[in-house]
Amino acid sequence: MACARSRTLLNPAERRLLDELRVLVNPQGAEVWCKVGLKDAVDLNNSGISTDHYSYAMRAHLDFVVTERTSSRILFAVEYDGAEHFTDADTIQRDNKKTAVCRALGFDLLRVTKCQLEAVFLGRSQLQLLVEHWFNEHAASQATLKLAVVSR
Repeated sequence: MACARSRTLLNPAERRLLDELRVLVNPQGAEVWCKVGLKDAVDLNNSGISTDHYSYAMRAHLDFVVTERTSSRILFAVEYDGAEHFTDADTIQRDNKKTAVCRALGFDLLRVTKCQLEAVFLGRSQLQLLVEHWFNEHAASQATLKLAVVSR
């Protein structure tokens, strides 16, 4: 007997975010992956995080993970925060744990709301500005690192 599935992998807002992220990261030589386990995106071994946060990280997922296209090196993650992320106590607690784990491990986590998909400033969405800023900052830090290596 076939198993009936009633859930979808992405809700409509997440689907829209995925489509927009793909357009934004493609010119940077990057790609987007959906619903990646947090334990697969960060190194939890000897991380020093609390037992509670470790246990949570082993079960949690990230909505989207951006990687380099050629190497699959993980660059950063994006979470879509709908209304329940601001009103539901359990969801807020899980979000706080995920943010704490990422922050403790130095992993960039971008939280995006519907407003950031729609708000336009200087002809670009806030999402576009945030993603561009991430790539610009990391390109600058890589250039500084290469300069430091060459200078030795």
